[in-house]
Amino acid sequence: MLKTFITTKLIQLVIFNYAPSQFDNSSSLIDNPSSLSVSLTQFLHRFIVWDNVYFFNLFHNNPEFEHEFVFSPGWVSFIRFIKSKFGTEGYYNGILVSLLVSNLLQLATSYILYYFTIKVFKNFGFFPNYKRISYLTGVYYLLSSGGIFLTAGYSENLASFLSISGLYLRELGLSYTLNTYQIRKWHWYLISGVFIGLSFSVRANCLLLGIVYLYDLYHFQVSPEGFLSIIGGMPLFLNLLISNYNLYKIFCPGREWCDSSIPSLFSYCQSAYWNNGFLSYWTPNNIPNFLLAFPSIAVNFLASIEFVTRYPVKLMIPYSILNMLTLAGGVFFWNVQILNRILNFNPIVFWYLGATNNQWVAKGLLLWTYFQSGLFGSFLPPA
Repeated sequence: MLKTFITTKLIQLVIFNYAPSQFDNSSSLIDNPSSLSVSLTQFLHRFIVWDNVYFFNLFHNNPEFEHEFVFSPGWVSFIRFIKSKFGTEGYYNGILVSLLVSNLLQLATSYILYYFTIKVFKNFGFFPNYKRISYLTGVYYLLSSGGIFLTAGYSENLASFLSISGLYLRELGLSYTLNTYQIRKWHWYLISGVFIGLSFSVRANCLLLGIVYLYDLYHFQVSPEGFLSIIGGMPLFLNLLISNYNLYKIFCPGREWCDSSIPSLFSYCQSAYWNNGFLSYWTPNNIPNFLLAFPSIAVNFLASIEFVTRYPVKLMIPYSILNMLTLAGGVFFWNVQILNRILNFNPIVFWYLGATNNQWVAKGLLLWTYFQSGLFGSFLPPA
């Protein structure tokens, strides 16, 4: 997996660096001297596009506008913490730190996913070659449709690291057969909830991970294990409440969203700044974005169906539900193209790719991630 990681990243960065043009002029407003070499500073400067304009500013400055307060605060705080510990002050140092940390997190997650897959698949007769599938699962994770966005210092890698680690810890706490499962090691199960709770601070779509604990509660119902399910999901629920309350204290009264029946700055920003809402994105000019997201939607849909029909393992059901809800959110409510880079917080699609190992899909992912690197370097969609 390390060879795949290094080779893929190097090719991505070469294509990105030599992309023909960069149309975003916002980076010209950056006036921060750099202690790094001129060539490295110029290379890092090319990353100041799309969402990175916000990320890199927040690594260096406190949020000023209301939509900046909901811009992956967990990722921003994490990079700020690392910068403070290693004494790496300065705007371009923040960019470099975020790139290094993000990519290391992606590599670490691929190995966690490898062991996660072994834990899940080795008990089932469907997968006698589970070690091979586990290796391929890790490789496909590195070839994720997120592509250059998972190289460019975005928040997705930390979100995936926390979510995949949390789900793996949950699995370590369970023992199961095809038709049922139980909580055997409650400490791993409860620690998993902490990781899942933290993931929501990094990316809001991780709130959907609560489905896993709700499914466990439905499965165990009124029992000691059902009580553990409630405790396991509590960090995520508390993070949602506390983050909303803190933002309410900062801005309210005085903002229009403060008077909503359920006041939420995040929901307001999604609608007001990013045009999210039911079918809001279904306009003719967004047809190319739907086309760009279609391969990811199709493969993830097939993965969800595969593990509740061909491999009817009860443990897979919450992952399938989670995937289908994420797809529904992306298609009907969100900016659909972001599905390319946020679906890697759920392992099920990589299990599907590892188990089927379709070479056309593998070649398609490679072609896409390199093509996407050129688009990103030229400030062209998908964002």
